[in-house]
Amino acid sequence: QQLVVRNTPLGWYLYAQYQTSYSVYLGARFDWLEEPVLEKPITRALSFYASYYTTEFLRFRVGFEQRWSELPQINYDSNSTFLLDVNFVFGSHPVEPYWVNR
Repeated sequence: QQLVVRNTPLGWYLYAQYQTSYSVYLGARFDWLEEPVLEKPITRALSFYASYYTTEFLRFRVGFEQRWSELPQINYDSNSTFLLDVNFVFGSHPVEPYWVNR
């Protein structure tokens, strides 16, 4: 079966983040996507994460994502992803706006 590509798939996401303390953030995201083929199968993803900022230059993050897809060629029904992220910023940065609390 050959897939026919469409030019106008639709997608969106919903995202929320909550600061539990000065250095810890919890977040969640839901993704919804029409795959770019004529049958318009839907792919969905649900993600959760926790971030810990040691300083404004170093962040640790752990997360989890689950995907579900109606696309028969790519079966994401059992696709779970675990995430470990270390984000290190090297160098100076511009002046931050008044609302940044770091």
